[in-house]
Amino acid sequence: MDITFEGIGNQKLIANFENCNLDGVRFVSCDLTQCIPPKSKNHVYVEQVSARVKNALTKIDDDPNLSDDDRKVLVRSLRKLKPVEQYIFNTAYMKKIYGDVFVERFFSSLDCNMA
Repeated sequence: MDITFEGIGNQKLIANFENCNLDGVRFVSCDLTQCIPPKSKNHVYVEQVSARVKNALTKIDDDPNLSDDDRKVLVRSLRKLKPVEQYIFNTAYMKKIYGDVFVERFFSSLDCNMA
């Protein structure tokens, strides 16, 4: 089941996710700076997502290790995050859907450490 937290105009979301497992959760137009992210090591809180995405999209074209299909999926996944400033990713859930290699490549392209 997918859950979406949707704000209006980058509205502040005030929530305590400390004991939550955010499987299938999306954040749209939310300012997450007031949230308490989950304690689980499977969750990664990332700031400056928009700037990271812009940078990642320029690097992906030059990556000789990406197949065309992998590049398409990665670009599509990153573009969805273009307007976002903060995000909480569930790496275990992402790995279940996309696989370990994709998830490592995704976070690497965002210059994020998964742990």
